[in-house]
Amino acid sequence: MSMIDPPRAAVPDAVGKCRSAGIKVIMVTGDHPITAKAVAKGEEAGSQPLSCWCCDFLSRDAKACVIHGGELKDMTSEQLDDVLKHHTEIVFARTSPQQKLIIVEGCQRQGAIVAVTGDGVNDSPALKKADIGVAMGIAGSDVSKQAADMILLDDNHASIVTGVEEGMMQATAGFFTYFVILAENGFLPMDLLGVRVLWDDKYVNDPEDSYGQQWVNGAGGRPQIVPF
Repeated sequence: MSMIDPPRAAVPDAVGKCRSAGIKVIMVTGDHPITAKAVAKGEEAGSQPLSCWCCDFLSRDAKACVIHGGELKDMTSEQLDDVLKHHTEIVFARTSPQQKLIIVEGCQRQGAIVAVTGDGVNDSPALKKADIGVAMGIAGSDVSKQAADMILLDDNHASIVTGVEEGMMQATAGFFTYFVILAENGFLPMDLLGVRVLWDDKYVNDPEDSYGQQWVNGAGGRPQIVPF
């Protein structure tokens, strides 16, 4: 008799979207390495399957690797950095709460913005250390929710990808509004580059904006416009 706890149906597509957006997905679990590897391979369906797997973190030939918590315990910071840098997909199995924290710190040393998802008490240190901690709203423990920055009300990892997509759109709208307001007040987008240097130069008393209007330092050093 065999049993399986497969990922949700939307997860493989979500992983594929993360890859296409430049987001690196790392699986960290307390399960046995064989189980973790099987689940990870299942999540590749619908995206770009990685046929080259290894269980040796020192090998750079494989695109993906499975690392046991016992191996991670003996790894130096330099070895962990090497793994995170040279492998496309990584699975950490049989990991402890402290090791999850070490993995997050390793990713942050690479200069990455790290988001961690979790639902248990053991995930709390990693959730708190991450730049963005995401807890599960239904199955998540109270401790994990308190440590997280964001809570998924539907416990669906695909919602994270949806949130990222809506955030890329919101950032565009924000920048558009930023440029429109500045343009309405005299500074077109093409004139913004380097304007701060000219603005703060105490030897320049009459900088001009995009419409030829002069700005001078008034009382208290605050710029005032002098229309023509």
